[in-house]
Amino acid sequence: MSTVDDSRVRATAAQRSDLGEAVMRFFEAFARTLHAAAEAGGLTVPQARLIDVLQPGQPLPMTEVARLLGCDTSNATGLVDRLEQRGLLERRAAPADRRVRAVVLTPAGESARADLVQRTRTDNPLFARLDGEAARRLSRQLQALARPDDPAGEHPDR
Repeated sequence: MSTVDDSRVRATAAQRSDLGEAVMRFFEAFARTLHAAAEAGGLTVPQARLIDVLQPGQPLPMTEVARLLGCDTSNATGLVDRLEQRGLLERRAAPADRRVRAVVLTPAGESARADLVQRTRTDNPLFARLDGEAARRLSRQLQALARPDDPAGEHPDR
């Protein structure tokens, strides 16, 4: 007796290619909304990404900031320097190891982050035409695609 779910057939190469094309077009459209949101907040896109990866009240070590941004620590340091000068974040000694410097949003940084989230997620015009069910399914499918090693990603519709 087979334990494989035969009701689902893997996408063909052509279907995966079409999906890749659609994702690229969406990525470009989303990048435009991110750029506009960053600009509205007086930020560059890399600065907006840094603010976005920081969670309010949760300091992150510089090495983790660099990893999440996909850059080396010297680039992350430059971004942190500029945002620290603007009062949007600050460096602190990490609670677990005082030799490690961690980055945390200031109240002004938390406000800038909330505005960025509002513009790129909640009020993003790319999502305006989706009904609740479509938004829920697409969100689950994209989350599953973003975690290819997650066994739950096998059936994102569930």
